[in-house]
Amino acid sequence: MTTYRTSQIAKITGIHSNTVRLYEDLGLVSPAKRLVNGYRVFNDKHVLEYKLARYALSMNKQHKHIRKKAIQSVKACAKNDFDTSLKYINELILYIRQEKINVEEIKKAKDAVITSKSGQENQLYFTRKKASEYINTTPDSIRNWEKKNLIQIKRKLNGYRIYTDEDLEKLRIIKVLKGLGYQLDKIKFRIDMLNNDFEDDYIYYNNQSKEYIKILNECEKYLNSINIDEETANRMYKIVWCFKNSSSS
Repeated sequence: MTTYRTSQIAKITGIHSNTVRLYEDLGLVSPAKRLVNGYRVFNDKHVLEYKLARYALSMNKQHKHIRKKAIQSVKACAKNDFDTSLKYINELILYIRQEKINVEEIKKAKDAVITSKSGQENQLYFTRKKASEYINTTPDSIRNWEKKNLIQIKRKLNGYRIYTDEDLEKLRIIKVLKGLGYQLDKIKFRIDMLNNDFEDDYIYYNNQSKEYIKILNECEKYLNSINIDEETANRMYKIVWCFKNSSSS
């Protein structure tokens, strides 16, 4: 097996020599062997581990959940726990695909939905838990958005909150804007703008909300971004799968 010095690993992976050592300190790669003089010696497996770590850290920083799963996968791989590493990658790919569904649902709803003016017949109602499952988030996240007045939810006579399909569309928009890095106060401003647009009957019935058009454009931006993350995750999967096959042969 070929061996490499720190400077060679740095050159191959396009990072600084200090970063090579930092990745090891952070547990992103397995520890390198040391010579008597203390110098690190790396091998071909390390080259792939560094490539894997670079892939994970290239994930968009605004996509915190995706990036977190990617880093967890890398750390598991560095410990030779390939099954756990693959599990994390599968989870983040599943998460990305659900995010893509959220975006597509927003785009499909562009002719109506984001307003209480839509018809009440055949209206569906959801619990907070079920609503969170539909939009790929947690009940705690939705609770926090409500506390920040991003969305106002109706209650049943018994006090339980009920979420309509219109509420789901707003929640999807909030989630996409969060994925694009917007702070909650800015998201509230955007949602308020959207609500104001749809209070105007002419804007609503003629589908001329400038704010909604902006949101649809940003949905495309988010979709492109998570598509890149998905491609990166697939590359990571191939590397870890190769490690797993090599270890079992």
